Amino acid sequence: MKRSSLFPSRAFTRSFFITFIIATSFVFSDLPPGSATTLIYKNLSDLATEATKIALVKVTKVEGVHSDKHWTIYTYVTCIASDVVKGTVPLQTPFLLRFEGGSVGKSGLYIPSMPQFQVEEKYILFIRNMHVRRCPIVGWEQGVFRIQQDSQTGREIVLDRLGRKVLAVVGGEVVAKKDTEISPQETPMSPEEFLTAVVGLIPQPSPSVEQGQEDPLILEPEQFPPPKDGAASESL
Repeated sequence: MKRSSLFPSRAFTRSFFITFIIATSFVFSDLPPGSATTLIYKNLSDLATEATKIALVKVTKVEGVHSDKHWTIYTYVTCIASDVVKGTVPLQTPFLLRFEGGSVGKSGLYIPSMPQFQVEEKYILFIRNMHVRRCPIVGWEQGVFRIQQDSQTGREIVLDRLGRKVLAVVGGEVVAKKDTEISPQETPMSPEEFLTAVVGLIPQPSPSVEQGQEDPLILEPEQFPPPKDGAASESL
């Protein structure tokens, strides 16, 4: 009997079911009991303390690949650093970060709170560990600040994960507002001003660097741990 076009094929159903199970299990596996889908909150002081590398980078390439058995997708992000305030990152040298989720052709896997990147965009990254299987950024999207040109002044400014303009850093907390909430007396922070504030929050000496916990840069995909299916969860 010919299958009705109203019903999806068996292969499509299996693919959708697997993707749904993977996405939901991964989303909840890293979260503390009772936190639902909420990330563990990290203020700027937490990010500066826990990161092994803090750098201003430009993204030059974003590429999604399937895992070994096509149970999940990883995205490889190529970055070039122009400024570094913690850890060791050679300037103008391409390096890779790997994130779980992304898209390959018509297949896609969305993981809530996983950082998203655009080619040719600039970001300030708080990198925790470049060799993890899921997300190398402290606090996931909380540890990514996008750089944007201000339409009003033409200068570069810093945006938080919600797209709000960063105005100040007070007591280790980021003060950010939407355009409609900013008064004429308030000026968004430039990347240089923001990084200066970050430097003031880095513990001295920095435990992650002074105690030899800093991991080396990854320059080739083969240097990552094998992208295993059903990998163990990692902390946020």
